[in-house]
Amino acid sequence: MRSSSKTAAGALLGALLTVALTGCASVVSGPDPEPTATAAPSVTAQPEPVQTPEPDPVPTPGEVIDASDKSSVPDGLVAYPLEGRDYLVLDPAAPLPQQVIDDMTARAAQTHRSAMPGLAGRLSEQTGKGVVIVLRSFGALADDESGDVYDVWQCYTSAGPLPPGHRSEAEAIAQAEAFVASQPDPGNWTILVP
Repeated sequence: MRSSSKTAAGALLGALLTVALTGCASVVSGPDPEPTATAAPSVTAQPEPVQTPEPDPVPTPGEVIDASDKSSVPDGLVAYPLEGRDYLVLDPAAPLPQQVIDDMTARAAQTHRSAMPGLAGRLSEQTGKGVVIVLRSFGALADDESGDVYDVWQCYTSAGPLPPGHRSEAEAIAQAEAFVASQPDPGNWTILVP
């Protein structure tokens, strides 16, 4: 029996050692869990404001615009060409600014009488107003058979010269005023005397 008690004592000693060693050893029960990071406080980024492009401003009377803006002139207004590539926005229902009258008069003074009807038509389109140009030239009246030449004043519209010519500027201006007064919209006409 001795051997069986030795065997039993050995088994007991082995079991004790196993228990003692097992208590000291780390228990492996699977993979170590990943350490959890503490979440930083969440900061919600403010959305950037949506930039809505502003519409191009609509040109108004008296405003100087460049050629690229000419097409944006609203119906009812016109763009009068200035020197260079600029335009002055005009309201045809309003009186013309002195700057435009001076410019139109200077253009008429530099234009040959044969081109006056065309110039009167262009100025009418550019200002939205009817235009009569009273021009002094050198020649003779149609009914003068003397062969003499002298200063003659003639009124021109886009339709051509208004007959007859005159021996004085005052007579020609009176004819231009009478012509304008006979129009359906006499307030929408300009008389130029270069």
